[in-house]
Amino acid sequence: MPTTRSICSVPPPPYNASCERQPLFGNPNYGSTNTPCSGAFESDPSPSSYSKRWRLPLKTTLFITLVFIGAPFCALLGGLAYRSMYKDAVARWANDVGRLKQLAITYREQAMEWHERLTHFEEEVKEKIEQERRERGQARLYWGDFIGSTQCTSSGRRKYHARLLNLTPSLFAIEACKSMPAKINGMTYDTPMYCEDKGREGVFGYWMIENDNMCSTYWDYVVRKDCSAPGSGERRYEAKLGDFHKGGDPEVLCLSTPITFHGQFFARPLACTDRGRGDNPQYWGIWNVPVGDC
Repeated sequence: MPTTRSICSVPPPPYNASCERQPLFGNPNYGSTNTPCSGAFESDPSPSSYSKRWRLPLKTTLFITLVFIGAPFCALLGGLAYRSMYKDAVARWANDVGRLKQLAITYREQAMEWHERLTHFEEEVKEKIEQERRERGQARLYWGDFIGSTQCTSSGRRKYHARLLNLTPSLFAIEACKSMPAKINGMTYDTPMYCEDKGREGVFGYWMIENDNMCSTYWDYVVRKDCSAPGSGERRYEAKLGDFHKGGDPEVLCLSTPITFHGQFFARPLACTDRGRGDNPQYWGIWNVPVGDC
């Protein structure tokens, strides 16, 4: 029967001092069982060897400890310093932004003011050029024959029109018409009542002439009538409308012809009535005048 040996009874390999500090890497015999250092202790188990072995790890440990303890502290100090610097930078930036905004507002106001001045100056220059051009053009313009309407607008009022001649393409026709004076029936009018551009027919001006002879009407005589109604305090008066233009509207002329009698002025009669026959109208005006005997 073979003899069994306990693992604790196996003696340790002999100590070889030459194998104490063999490098792990770069040793060609590392890992081989045939080397004299195979199985030998890698260090001297004596107490003096332990101090030599732990000198470098102790420094490393101290360095690592300082790093792990000092790094957060340094990070905290750096964070506080960075935060203070950041606040100062933000304050300076806000101050700079405020000044820039104020400068921008000032420059914008100045730009708007100069723009308004420039626009006003350009408008003045354009207006002067346009005025000179109109004056040069209007010096050659003139009105054609003034033609009166066949019907009177009212008593003494008649509408006239005329064509503006010698217009050139460079002129604004309507503007030239509005600023062109005219002399009609001995009266001077600075501007027409209105202007109309009829295309190929031309540009026409229109005037409403007062006290036109053809449309001037009158009352022949006044007839005293009875009281308008008993106790009314008014008496009825009638008058025949004198000769008037046959092309006009006699009723319109009758209702717009003034009269003065009994010391009172009446701009128009109270009513008009036609007492003529056929094509020979005879219009009479009617007034109710306050009197003391009615």
